[in-house]
Order: sequence, then C-alpha cells, then structure tokens
Amino acid sequence: MREMLQRILLPRRGEPHDVRSLYLQEAEQNKERLTWADRVTVTVPAGAEVSFETYFNAFPASYWRRWSQLDHVLLRMNVEGQASVDVYRSKIDGTRVSVDGQLVTDDIVEFSIPLSHFEDGGWLWFDVTAETTTTITEAGWYADVAPGPQTMPDGTKVGPFDKRATVGIPTFNRPADAVAALQALAEDPLVDAAIDAVIMPDQGNQHPADEPGYDEAVAHFGDRFHEFRQGNLGGSGGYSRIMYEALGDGAAVPRSPRSSSTWTTTSRSNPSRSCAPFRSPATPPAPSSSAARCSTCRNAASCGPWVRSSTAPTSCGARPSTPSPTTTSPATR
Repeated sequence: MREMLQRILLPRRGEPHDVRSLYLQEAEQNKERLTWADRVTVTVPAGAEVSFETYFNAFPASYWRRWSQLDHVLLRMNVEGQASVDVYRSKIDGTRVSVDGQLVTDDIVEFSIPLSHFEDGGWLWFDVTAETTTTITEAGWYADVAPGPQTMPDGTKVGPFDKRATVGIPTFNRPADAVAALQALAEDPLVDAAIDAVIMPDQGNQHPADEPGYDEAVAHFGDRFHEFRQGNLGGSGGYSRIMYEALGDGAAVPRSPRSSSTWTTTSRSNPSRSCAPFRSPATPPAPSSSAARCSTCRNAASCGPWVRSSTAPTSCGARPSTPSPTTTSPATR
C-alpha cells in the first residue's frame, strides 16, 4: 500500500517570487523558467535545476519520527524524461547531508528513507537536475504501512480514525483574501473530500459576504460552511471561536443537543442553529435585580458580550459557567 502523507504542491500561476519561493527554489543559473499547468505537475527544462527545500514541500521528518508510528518514509514520483533526483536531509544545526540519489529515465522512482537520524530535529527534501526536458507528476511523501491504534497515557487504545478535517478561517476586514481561501479549498478535490466543516469567524466591518465570488464558494460547501459575525476579539478570539465550534460546543459541529437560547447569533448556512457565546446583543438586557449578574465575571449588564443559555442565564462570552460533557468525534482529535 502507499498512503500519501504530504504531496508536492506548486504555487498558483502568476504568484510573485516571494510566494513561489515557499514551494520551490529555481537555480539562478537556469536559462529557462520551470512551468506547471496545474498545482501537482511541473516541467523542468533541459539543463535546469530545482530544489524543493521549501516551507511547503520539505518533509518535517523529526516531527513524524516523534509523533507517528513510522520508522521510515517513502519519497515517490513519476518522471517523464531524464533527470537526476537527489535526496537530502538536514541536521539540528542546519547542516545539509546527502541521503540518496538516482538518475531516472521515464520511470516511477521511489526512495525509502529511515527516520532514525531525526531524534533531535531535521527535514527531508529533494532536488531535481533535468538532463532532458522532464515532467514530474504524483510527487509526494508516502507511508507503506497502515496506521495502527494509538496507545493513550492510561494504556487504553484508540483509533485508527478516518482522515477528516475541520478548516477554520478567521478574518478581519480582508474579504478578498477570505473568499480566495474558500475558493482554493473548493477547487482542490483531494482537500475538499476530507473537509467536514469550514468555520469562518468574521470580526470586521468589511464582510466576505459582500465580496464577489462569495456566494458561489459558500454554495459549494453547503451545510459544511458556517460563518459567525462577532466583535473584534483579536486573533485569539477568532481561533478560540474556531476551536469552540470544532470541538462541538457550538453550532458548527454540534456534539450534543442544546436548548434554544435568546440573544445569540445564527449560522449563515443554517439560521435555525444557535451559535452560542462570543456575541453581544444589539441592546444588552438590563438586569432585573442586583442578583442578575454574569455568572462568569460577576459584573452587571455592562460586562460586555452577553449570552443567555440553558447553563448560564446571564453569562458573558467567556464560556458558560457549567461546561458541557467533554466528548469529541474522531475528526476533531
């Protein structure tokens, strides 16, 4: 079996040099530029060299050694033409070490690389030197063993789980970038097939919903898309909202039935769903008595984002004072 861990990805066409350099590094002496018709196929002109020692395409070997069950990884690609493929690794001090290499002619090449050298840090990557015009497809880092159960600290075993993802996109007054991110997710079939939910906290006053292309991108995801408009709580507030929703505490990925609540926002894709905290009502209700205070911060109505819920009748946006039972789905572990 061959299970993809990380594919080799090319930048979108027309990206500037500083963006392209996150994906590949073309040698300065190249007489011709590399070309690619899509994001997974690249053509290297005869005599040109390219390195994939980059942010998106180098393989974080020390991380996989530490956190996975693998003791080796495969580098695999389809080569049309003739080219030298050379594999390198780095040490913790950044030293470059040659691992393996092969001259390939119109063939599928595969390197098996042990992870034993990465106990204290390091990456893997490869360089290509084209002898003739060469096209590379289906390049990536793979595993040749299926994942097994994971042993938890208490000795119990869980998994393996299906490979699913919840994507969070916090945004503040960057509507064009937010829509571009949605479009990029929708345009990639491999990524799209793994997405359970897309969660977008909108904390600004320039909304992605007013941007051209938004409706089409949202329609693609259907009930998987959830937008939450909230006050500007900063980066931590946006990402906290994403985690809150992804873990099943909110409306996007509900983990248990919740009673209806007053003064809450709603999901754009499903207005019948209550979104729960982190939202101020347009006019905060005045406390009926001195006892009507926020159960979290103990202040009166002026404490800020109020939420009325079944667990905290007058609770601010921090969290209900009585948390729900903690359970997660395989997709959110």
